[in-house]
Amino acid sequence: MAIRFTRTRNIRAGKGSEAIALGLRMRDYFLETHGVEASFGVQVGGPMGLVFWYMDFDDWNHFSEIGTAIWADERYVALEAEGDDVFLQGGQDTVVQMQ
Repeated sequence: MAIRFTRTRNIRAGKGSEAIALGLRMRDYFLETHGVEASFGVQVGGPMGLVFWYMDFDDWNHFSEIGTAIWADERYVALEAEGDDVFLQGGQDTVVQMQ
């Protein structure tokens, strides 16, 4: 069964342009480095300043394999560190088994 991973982050005040640019770089990183197509978007209704990444995986094994590879990659860890300047601490990750 397919797995959908969603990550949500809140943008720091005054950092919208930088946050969107970094979000797009992260999206591109997932495809270029790990072959996983990610979608990136900004919430347009409700609370302002929310951004989202969505990624679909074939199954739990694929999700686990790619997740392990991403966190072992120094380039991704550096991108996450850049996020400290533009995103508020925390966020939310959601993993859904699609039916």
